[in-house]
Amino acid sequence: MARDGQYSVIRSALASFLVQNGDQNQVVIRHHLNGLIQRS
Repeated sequence: MARDGQYSVIRSALASFLVQNGDQNQVVIRHHLNGLIQRS
């Protein structure tokens, strides 16, 4: 299970980086928003 959590953190961090640098891909944006929601 810890491995799934690690991948989730990596996906969220990568999505955040891409969105902050102008990526407009809907899948990337969805991962970014899901990462924000999960952290709250």
